[in-house]
Amino acid sequence: MKFIWDEYVKDFWVWCKKYKAVYFILGTLMGIYFLSRANHEIYMIIVTQLKAILNIILSDIVFFIFGILVIILMMILLRKSDQEFQRELDEGYPESKFYKSEIEYPIKIYVSEGTEYINGSKLKIRELKFKNMLNSNIEIINGKAEFYNYNERVKIIDFNAKNIRSKKLEIIYKSSLADDNWNWDELYIIIDNIESKEYSNSNFEIRAVSFIRTHFLVLNGYNYIRLGKHRLPYEITWIRDKVRFTIIPLIQCQFKVRVRMGSVFSKNEILTDYIKSYLRIIFFSIVTIGLFAAIGFASYRFFLLIAQVIVELLKTILIIIRMVF
Repeated sequence: MKFIWDEYVKDFWVWCKKYKAVYFILGTLMGIYFLSRANHEIYMIIVTQLKAILNIILSDIVFFIFGILVIILMMILLRKSDQEFQRELDEGYPESKFYKSEIEYPIKIYVSEGTEYINGSKLKIRELKFKNMLNSNIEIINGKAEFYNYNERVKIIDFNAKNIRSKKLEIIYKSSLADDNWNWDELYIIIDNIESKEYSNSNFEIRAVSFIRTHFLVLNGYNYIRLGKHRLPYEITWIRDKVRFTIIPLIQCQFKVRVRMGSVFSKNEILTDYIKSYLRIIFFSIVTIGLFAAIGFASYRFFLLIAQVIVELLKTILIIIRMVF
């Protein structure tokens, strides 16, 4: 019976780990419980401060709920955008593209762009490698790879490898396409030095790959929100395109004059349409200004509320530190 109960607890804990919010809340509650058993005084301080934080939230509960709803809505839109982009990427961008050089001596060049699962995430990967086509090991090879796009050099990759067995592959570059935000249509390999028992040479060039790329999705079309050096894991192309090609044209359409002077429309009809257009502009401007003002004020109150909560949490931490030390 105890074994079955332990398995239930283990499964429940694994389930909680999938949902970080639930995991955090349960972990916090368990920490408070064990703390109450170990040190009642610190426990009472934490409970008192939590009550103070709750009172702060309740004092501006409307703005707090507004802020939480806005954050949830933004998260839903960002996830939707990322899912739509990945779907279009999978449908329009082949699972894998493979390019190889026509030259096969002393090395053969391969470039692949395909899908890999890394740490449970599906990523588009670009990989550059070469194969030792000699019948002997390459003792040393160094040089650089130059990628071009429409005759413009977009990437230089230096490489230096040793002891490459005959007919074996050596990866010299591998990166996610989301981070590699550049296109290419030509690749040159400049060999500074290559040494083996069968073949040795220096300072020569291989035009490895050249092709005409059909751009379904331009690789530098990856758009992520960055907070300093950190990047949010949501691609926003879908949101950007919806705003640019659906919402903005819909708004612009409301402000256009609907009729034009000619044999069908009289001057009075044209004048009436102009007046209607200006009234729509005035109405939309008032609504927009009012909406942004309301959102701005509510956001200010929400962030002020969050700042007060953070201050109370810091106070709690400082009090506990003073008691312990």
